[in-house]
Amino acid sequence: MQVMVFRVENVICTNCAAKFERNIQALPGVTKATLNVRTEKLIVEGLGNLETFETVRNQGRNDNYILSLIELKLF
Repeated sequence: MQVMVFRVENVICTNCAAKFERNIQALPGVTKATLNVRTEKLIVEGLGNLETFETVRNQGRNDNYILSLIELKLF
């Protein structure tokens, strides 16, 4: 299990953020995703592997967001 915390750039509205959060939650390997628009932080819980990390970053690119990893916790 891992928890990844990303800074998300270009979050403009709460509806867009909610859609992005749902897109992340639907990814394979992700068990939970929470996006806080005010702090521009995305917290993703999931399987502890590189594939999950890359899938999350790619979804950010697909949805026109820039994701920067700021914290990683492995359990």
